[in-house]
Amino acid sequence: MPPAAALILADSPVRLWGLDSRERVARQLRSLKIAESGSEATGGAVLLLRADYLFELRTLSSLLRQPGAVLCCSTDGGRAAALVDAKDLDAARRALEDPAAPLPEGLRLLSTGDLAAFDVDLRRAEPPL
Repeated sequence: MPPAAALILADSPVRLWGLDSRERVARQLRSLKIAESGSEATGGAVLLLRADYLFELRTLSSLLRQPGAVLCCSTDGGRAAALVDAKDLDAARRALEDPAAPLPEGLRLLSTGDLAAFDVDLRRAEPPL
């Protein structure tokens, strides 16, 4: 289920490589050829990403092969990203923005350790970040 659109949530005051967090995530989305949506999506799959987390491209690529998944940060346990059907968008968004919100029915939690570890460019296996 390749995403029809992506939503960038949250923000971080930390600038990396001269970019604010939202611009950094937006560039990653463009490199994956995923359109950023304003605040809603009309159909298909939607990728939700919290800009206050840092993602590797291979982490995002691997998540794109996990429909119905919510990615948790292995460091703090926070919900950092999700790939959901547009009908589950509001509930998934609440689940990412509010740690106390229940996980929507039918979605499953993943950690970075559950994602593909092999890096083709480096020709080695390491857990994605």
